Amino acid sequence: MPRYVVLARDFDFAEMARQAAADEGPKHILADVCSRLDAALVSPSSAGRASLLWRVVFFLFSRAYSTPEVWRIAHHVARTAHTGDLVYATGEDLGMTISVLSMLRGKRPALAVSVMWPERLASTKALLRFKHRIAMFLAVTEDKARQIRDLGGVDCPEVVVLPSVIDLTFFSSTDRPKRQPPLIVSGGLVDRDYVTLARAVEGLEVQVEVCAMSSMPASMASPSYPASLPDNMIIGQQSLRELRDMYRNATLTVVPLVASNQGSGLTVVWEAMACGCPVLATAGAGDLAEYAANGLIVGLPAEDPVAVRAGIEAALADPERMLAMAERARAFVAQHFNDARYVDILTRRLGVAESGIALNTQSDVREAVLPIS
Repeated sequence: MPRYVVLARDFDFAEMARQAAADEGPKHILADVCSRLDAALVSPSSAGRASLLWRVVFFLFSRAYSTPEVWRIAHHVARTAHTGDLVYATGEDLGMTISVLSMLRGKRPALAVSVMWPERLASTKALLRFKHRIAMFLAVTEDKARQIRDLGGVDCPEVVVLPSVIDLTFFSSTDRPKRQPPLIVSGGLVDRDYVTLARAVEGLEVQVEVCAMSSMPASMASPSYPASLPDNMIIGQQSLRELRDMYRNATLTVVPLVASNQGSGLTVVWEAMACGCPVLATAGAGDLAEYAANGLIVGLPAEDPVAVRAGIEAALADPERMLAMAERARAFVAQHFNDARYVDILTRRLGVAESGIALNTQSDVREAVLPIS
Protein backbone atom coordinates (compact mmCIF):
# COMPACT_ATOMS: atom_id res chain seq x y z
CA MET A 1 0.00 0.00 0.00
CA PRO A 2 1.15 3.61 -0.56
CA ARG A 3 3.05 5.42 2.20
CA TYR A 4 3.27 9.12 2.95
CA VAL A 5 5.57 11.24 5.10
CA VAL A 6 3.92 14.60 5.77
CA LEU A 7 5.76 17.82 6.60
CA ALA A 8 4.43 21.30 7.39
CA ARG A 9 7.49 22.93 5.78
CA ASP A 10 9.37 22.51 2.53
CA PHE A 11 12.92 21.23 2.67
CA ASP A 12 15.35 21.11 -0.24
CA PHE A 13 16.82 17.70 0.52
CA ALA A 14 19.15 17.81 -2.48
CA GLU A 15 20.61 21.14 -1.37
CA MET A 16 20.90 19.90 2.21
CA ALA A 17 22.76 16.81 0.97
CA ARG A 18 25.09 19.07 -1.02
CA GLN A 19 25.73 21.23 2.04
CA ALA A 20 26.37 18.14 4.17
CA ALA A 21 28.91 16.85 1.65
CA ALA A 22 30.62 20.25 1.70
CA ASP A 23 30.59 20.41 5.54
CA GLU A 24 28.29 23.44 5.38
CA GLY A 25 25.36 21.97 7.30
CA PRO A 26 23.76 18.76 8.60
CA LYS A 27 21.76 16.42 6.42
CA HIS A 28 18.02 15.94 6.93
CA ILE A 29 17.26 12.46 8.23
CA LEU A 30 13.76 12.28 6.70
CA ALA A 31 15.31 11.85 3.26
CA ASP A 32 16.71 8.52 4.52
CA VAL A 33 13.35 7.63 6.11
CA CYS A 34 11.47 8.23 2.85
CA SER A 35 14.01 6.15 0.98
CA ARG A 36 13.78 3.21 3.41
CA LEU A 37 9.96 3.32 3.41
CA ASP A 38 9.62 4.04 -0.32
CA ALA A 39 7.27 6.79 0.84
CA ALA A 40 5.97 9.87 -0.97
CA LEU A 41 6.90 13.15 0.69
CA VAL A 42 4.01 15.59 1.19
CA SER A 43 4.86 19.21 2.00
CA PRO A 44 3.37 22.63 1.16
CA SER A 45 4.85 22.71 -2.34
CA SER A 46 3.49 19.27 -3.26
CA ALA A 47 0.04 19.65 -1.71
CA GLY A 48 -1.40 21.53 -4.70
CA ARG A 49 -3.56 24.62 -4.83
CA ALA A 50 -7.03 24.30 -3.31
CA SER A 51 -10.18 25.78 -4.78
CA LEU A 52 -11.54 29.10 -3.52
CA LEU A 53 -14.25 27.27 -1.57
CA TRP A 54 -11.74 25.06 0.19
CA ARG A 55 -9.48 28.03 0.94
CA VAL A 56 -12.42 29.68 2.67
CA VAL A 57 -13.08 26.47 4.60
CA PHE A 58 -9.42 26.24 5.64
CA PHE A 59 -9.49 29.83 6.84
CA LEU A 60 -12.58 29.18 8.95
CA PHE A 61 -11.14 25.95 10.37
CA SER A 62 -7.91 27.74 11.24
CA ARG A 63 -9.82 30.18 13.44
CA ALA A 64 -10.35 27.22 15.77
CA TYR A 65 -7.10 25.29 15.20
CA SER A 66 -3.74 25.60 13.45
CA THR A 67 -3.25 27.47 10.16
CA PRO A 68 -4.85 27.46 6.68
CA GLU A 69 -1.57 26.03 5.31
CA VAL A 70 -1.72 23.01 7.60
CA TRP A 71 -5.36 22.41 6.73
CA ARG A 72 -4.45 22.59 3.01
CA ILE A 73 -1.75 19.94 3.43
CA ALA A 74 -4.10 17.75 5.48
CA HIS A 75 -6.80 18.13 2.82
CA HIS A 76 -4.38 16.86 0.17
CA VAL A 77 -3.41 13.85 2.32
CA ALA A 78 -7.03 13.02 3.19
CA ARG A 79 -7.99 13.18 -0.47
CA THR A 80 -4.98 11.10 -1.65
CA ALA A 81 -4.43 8.46 1.05
CA HIS A 82 -6.89 5.59 1.44
CA THR A 83 -7.85 3.25 4.25
CA GLY A 84 -4.84 1.17 5.25
CA ASP A 85 -2.24 3.47 3.68
CA LEU A 86 0.55 4.50 6.02
CA VAL A 87 0.62 8.21 6.85
CA TYR A 88 3.40 9.56 9.07
CA ALA A 89 2.48 13.07 10.25
CA THR A 90 5.54 14.90 11.62
CA GLY A 91 3.64 17.15 14.01
CA GLU A 92 0.53 17.14 16.17
CA ASP A 93 -1.21 19.83 14.10
CA LEU A 94 -0.84 17.71 10.97
CA GLY A 95 -2.02 14.62 12.87
CA MET A 96 -5.14 16.31 14.17
CA THR A 97 -6.14 17.91 10.85
CA ILE A 98 -5.50 14.72 8.85
CA SER A 99 -7.61 12.80 11.39
CA VAL A 100 -10.52 15.22 10.97
CA LEU A 101 -10.48 15.43 7.18
CA SER A 102 -9.91 11.71 6.57
CA MET A 103 -12.80 10.96 8.95
CA LEU A 104 -15.04 13.32 6.98
CA ARG A 105 -14.10 11.40 3.81
CA GLY A 106 -14.84 8.05 5.45
CA LYS A 107 -11.22 6.87 5.28
CA ARG A 108 -9.03 5.24 7.91
CA PRO A 109 -5.33 5.44 7.01
CA ALA A 110 -2.75 3.94 9.35
CA LEU A 111 -1.84 7.25 10.95
CA ALA A 112 1.32 7.70 13.03
CA VAL A 113 1.82 11.12 14.61
CA SER A 114 4.94 12.70 16.05
CA VAL A 115 4.02 14.84 19.05
CA MET A 116 6.75 17.41 19.43
CA TRP A 117 5.23 19.56 22.16
CA PRO A 118 2.87 17.61 24.46
CA GLU A 119 3.43 20.43 26.95
CA ARG A 120 1.22 22.63 24.75
CA LEU A 121 -1.87 21.19 26.35
CA ALA A 122 -4.57 22.73 24.16
CA SER A 123 -3.03 21.32 20.99
CA THR A 124 -2.30 17.91 22.52
CA LYS A 125 -5.79 17.56 23.98
CA ALA A 126 -7.32 18.49 20.61
CA LEU A 127 -5.26 15.74 18.96
CA LEU A 128 -6.20 13.18 21.60
CA ARG A 129 -9.89 13.69 20.91
CA PHE A 130 -9.18 11.69 17.76
CA LYS A 131 -6.93 9.09 19.37
CA HIS A 132 -9.23 6.28 18.21
CA ARG A 133 -8.21 7.13 14.63
CA ILE A 134 -4.47 7.13 15.35
CA ALA A 135 -2.40 3.96 15.24
CA MET A 136 0.66 5.28 17.03
CA PHE A 137 2.17 8.34 18.65
CA LEU A 138 5.89 9.06 18.55
CA ALA A 139 7.88 11.28 20.93
CA VAL A 140 11.56 12.15 21.11
CA THR A 141 11.98 11.75 24.86
CA GLU A 142 10.57 9.50 27.56
CA ASP A 143 9.33 12.55 29.48
CA LYS A 144 7.25 13.70 26.51
CA ALA A 145 5.95 10.17 25.94
CA ARG A 146 4.88 9.94 29.57
CA GLN A 147 2.88 13.15 29.21
CA ILE A 148 1.07 11.78 26.15
CA ARG A 149 0.24 8.52 27.92
CA ASP A 150 -1.07 10.37 30.97
CA LEU A 151 -3.26 12.66 28.88
CA GLY A 152 -4.40 9.80 26.63
CA GLY A 153 -5.59 7.59 29.46
CA VAL A 154 -6.02 3.82 29.52
CA ASP A 155 -7.06 3.58 25.87
CA CYS A 156 -4.21 5.74 24.57
CA PRO A 157 -2.59 4.29 21.43
CA GLU A 158 0.97 3.04 21.67
CA VAL A 159 3.51 5.81 22.32
CA VAL A 160 6.93 5.01 20.88
CA VAL A 161 9.96 6.85 22.22
CA LEU A 162 12.29 7.68 19.37
CA PRO A 163 15.82 8.81 19.95
CA SER A 164 16.33 12.27 18.63
CA VAL A 165 18.84 12.48 15.85
CA ILE A 166 21.93 14.64 15.46
CA ASP A 167 24.10 14.55 12.34
CA LEU A 168 27.22 13.36 14.14
CA THR A 169 29.32 13.80 11.04
CA PHE A 170 28.56 17.53 11.08
CA PHE A 171 28.14 18.17 14.82
CA SER A 172 31.39 16.64 16.01
CA SER A 173 34.12 17.50 18.46
CA THR A 174 37.63 18.81 17.85
CA ASP A 175 40.53 19.81 20.09
CA ARG A 176 39.14 22.51 22.35
CA PRO A 177 41.00 25.85 22.22
CA LYS A 178 41.83 27.69 25.42
CA ARG A 179 40.09 31.00 24.87
CA GLN A 180 41.01 34.15 26.76
CA PRO A 181 38.67 35.58 27.75
CA PRO A 182 36.54 32.41 27.93
CA LEU A 183 33.85 32.14 25.26
CA ILE A 184 30.27 31.33 26.30
CA VAL A 185 27.79 30.53 23.54
CA SER A 186 24.04 30.14 23.52
CA GLY A 187 21.39 29.67 20.89
CA GLY A 188 17.76 29.25 19.98
CA LEU A 189 14.62 31.34 20.31
CA VAL A 190 11.81 29.28 21.83
CA ASP A 191 11.33 30.07 25.54
CA ARG A 192 14.81 31.61 25.77
CA ASP A 193 15.59 33.95 28.66
CA TYR A 194 18.42 36.13 27.42
CA VAL A 195 17.51 38.79 29.99
CA THR A 196 18.71 36.50 32.79
CA LEU A 197 21.82 35.52 30.84
CA ALA A 198 22.73 39.17 30.20
CA ARG A 199 22.39 40.04 33.89
CA ALA A 200 24.39 36.97 34.88
CA VAL A 201 27.40 37.72 32.66
CA GLU A 202 27.53 41.51 33.02
CA GLY A 203 30.97 42.45 34.28
CA LEU A 204 32.40 38.92 33.99
CA GLU A 205 35.65 38.51 32.07
CA VAL A 206 33.99 36.39 29.37
CA GLN A 207 32.76 36.88 25.82
CA VAL A 208 29.16 35.80 25.20
CA GLU A 209 27.85 35.04 21.68
CA VAL A 210 24.21 34.14 21.06
CA CYS A 211 22.94 32.57 17.83
CA ALA A 212 19.33 33.80 17.76
CA MET A 213 17.71 31.43 15.31
CA SER A 214 15.37 28.45 15.46
CA SER A 215 13.86 25.82 13.18
CA MET A 216 10.51 26.38 14.89
CA PRO A 217 7.90 28.69 13.32
CA ALA A 218 8.13 32.32 14.40
CA SER A 219 4.74 32.04 16.12
CA MET A 220 6.24 29.50 18.55
CA ALA A 221 9.30 31.58 19.40
CA SER A 222 9.05 33.68 22.54
CA PRO A 223 12.55 34.85 23.45
CA SER A 224 13.11 37.35 26.23
CA TYR A 225 15.69 39.96 25.22
CA PRO A 226 17.29 42.59 27.48
CA ALA A 227 16.62 46.25 26.70
CA SER A 228 20.37 46.71 26.30
CA LEU A 229 23.24 44.23 26.10
CA PRO A 230 26.28 44.25 28.36
CA ASP A 231 29.54 45.11 26.61
CA ASN A 232 30.68 41.47 26.63
CA MET A 233 27.56 40.02 24.93
CA ILE A 234 26.43 39.97 21.30
CA ILE A 235 23.28 38.50 19.73
CA GLY A 236 23.11 37.68 16.04
CA GLN A 237 22.25 35.05 13.46
CA GLN A 238 24.82 32.62 12.12
CA SER A 239 24.88 29.87 9.55
CA LEU A 240 24.71 26.30 10.81
CA ARG A 241 28.41 25.87 10.12
CA GLU A 242 29.17 29.03 12.09
CA LEU A 243 26.98 27.76 14.93
CA ARG A 244 28.80 24.41 14.88
CA ASP A 245 32.14 26.19 15.05
CA MET A 246 30.86 28.31 17.95
CA TYR A 247 30.17 25.12 19.91
CA ARG A 248 33.63 23.80 19.07
CA ASN A 249 35.39 26.99 20.14
CA ALA A 250 33.31 27.69 23.24
CA THR A 251 34.42 27.20 26.80
CA LEU A 252 30.78 26.65 27.83
CA THR A 253 27.35 26.50 26.21
CA VAL A 254 24.67 28.08 28.40
CA VAL A 255 20.97 27.55 27.59
CA PRO A 256 18.78 29.91 29.68
CA LEU A 257 15.05 29.15 29.64
CA VAL A 258 12.05 30.89 31.14
CA ALA A 259 10.45 29.19 34.13
CA SER A 260 7.36 28.35 32.08
CA ASN A 261 9.35 26.69 29.28
CA GLN A 262 7.62 23.76 27.64
CA GLY A 263 10.38 21.26 27.05
CA SER A 264 12.50 23.68 25.01
CA GLY A 265 16.25 23.88 24.57
CA LEU A 266 17.02 20.24 23.88
CA THR A 267 18.31 20.65 20.32
CA VAL A 268 20.95 23.19 21.31
CA VAL A 269 21.93 21.02 24.28
CA TRP A 270 22.31 17.93 22.07
CA GLU A 271 24.29 19.79 19.40
CA ALA A 272 26.68 21.24 21.99
CA MET A 273 27.07 17.80 23.61
CA ALA A 274 27.93 16.28 20.23
CA CYS A 275 30.61 18.94 19.74
CA GLY A 276 32.17 18.15 23.12
CA CYS A 277 31.23 21.46 24.72
CA PRO A 278 30.27 21.52 28.43
CA VAL A 279 26.63 22.55 28.85
CA LEU A 280 24.85 24.54 31.54
CA ALA A 281 21.07 24.71 31.10
CA THR A 282 17.90 25.62 32.95
CA ALA A 283 16.78 22.26 34.32
CA GLY A 284 13.52 22.63 36.19
CA ALA A 285 11.91 19.38 35.00
CA GLY A 286 11.86 16.81 32.23
CA ASP A 287 14.88 15.65 30.28
CA LEU A 288 17.18 18.53 31.16
CA ALA A 289 16.61 17.83 34.85
CA GLU A 290 17.38 14.16 34.21
CA TYR A 291 20.56 15.04 32.31
CA ALA A 292 21.66 17.23 35.22
CA ALA A 293 20.91 14.48 37.74
CA ASN A 294 22.99 12.05 35.69
CA GLY A 295 25.98 14.36 35.36
CA LEU A 296 25.64 15.13 31.64
CA ILE A 297 25.02 18.86 32.10
CA VAL A 298 25.04 21.41 34.90
CA GLY A 299 21.49 22.29 35.87
CA LEU A 300 20.57 25.93 36.48
CA PRO A 301 17.49 27.43 38.14
CA ALA A 302 15.14 29.49 35.98
CA GLU A 303 15.14 33.29 35.92
CA ASP A 304 17.81 33.64 38.64
CA PRO A 305 20.76 35.68 37.33
CA VAL A 306 22.68 35.40 40.62
CA ALA A 307 22.51 31.59 40.55
CA VAL A 308 23.32 31.46 36.82
CA ARG A 309 26.36 33.68 37.38
CA ALA A 310 27.49 31.43 40.26
CA GLY A 311 27.06 28.36 38.05
CA ILE A 312 29.13 29.92 35.26
CA GLU A 313 31.87 31.00 37.66
CA ALA A 314 32.04 27.54 39.25
CA ALA A 315 32.27 25.90 35.83
CA LEU A 316 35.03 28.25 34.68
CA ALA A 317 36.95 27.57 37.88
CA ASP A 318 36.98 23.81 37.32
CA PRO A 319 37.75 23.13 33.63
CA GLU A 320 38.84 19.54 34.20
CA ARG A 321 35.48 18.64 35.72
CA MET A 322 33.67 20.37 32.85
CA LEU A 323 35.67 18.56 30.17
CA ALA A 324 35.07 15.20 31.87
CA MET A 325 31.34 15.94 31.97
CA ALA A 326 31.40 17.02 28.32
CA GLU A 327 33.10 13.77 27.29
CA ARG A 328 30.41 11.71 29.06
CA ALA A 329 27.74 13.78 27.31
CA ARG A 330 29.42 13.43 23.91
CA ALA A 331 29.59 9.65 24.28
CA PHE A 332 25.93 9.56 25.34
CA VAL A 333 24.80 11.48 22.24
CA ALA A 334 26.99 9.39 19.94
CA GLN A 335 25.53 6.16 21.31
CA HIS A 336 21.85 7.09 21.42
CA PHE A 337 21.22 9.85 18.87
CA ASN A 338 22.93 8.53 15.75
CA ASP A 339 21.01 8.58 12.48
CA ALA A 340 21.25 4.85 11.67
CA ARG A 341 19.58 3.95 14.97
CA TYR A 342 16.88 6.56 14.47
CA VAL A 343 15.99 5.40 10.96
CA ASP A 344 15.94 1.75 12.05
CA ILE A 345 13.64 2.31 15.03
CA LEU A 346 11.32 4.69 13.17
CA THR A 347 10.88 2.54 10.07
CA ARG A 348 10.32 -0.63 12.10
CA ARG A 349 7.68 1.01 14.30
CA LEU A 350 5.93 2.59 11.31
CA GLY A 351 5.80 -0.89 9.81
CA VAL A 352 3.95 -2.06 12.90
CA ALA A 353 1.48 0.82 12.56
CA GLU A 354 0.95 0.00 8.89
CA SER A 355 0.30 -3.68 9.47
CA GLY A 356 -1.99 -3.02 12.42
CA ILE A 357 -0.19 -5.60 14.57
CA ALA A 358 -0.73 -4.86 18.26
CA LEU A 359 2.57 -5.95 19.76
CA ASN A 360 3.38 -5.36 23.40
CA THR A 361 6.86 -3.93 22.78
CA GLN A 362 6.54 -0.52 24.37
CA SER A 363 8.76 -1.29 27.36
CA ASP A 364 11.46 -2.73 25.09
CA VAL A 365 11.47 0.40 22.95
CA ARG A 366 11.76 2.69 25.98
CA GLU A 367 14.55 0.66 27.50
CA ALA A 368 16.55 0.71 24.28
CA VAL A 369 16.19 4.41 23.68
CA LEU A 370 17.05 6.20 26.92
CA PRO A 371 19.06 4.02 29.33
CA ILE A 372 20.65 6.99 31.08
CA SER A 373 19.72 6.40 34.72
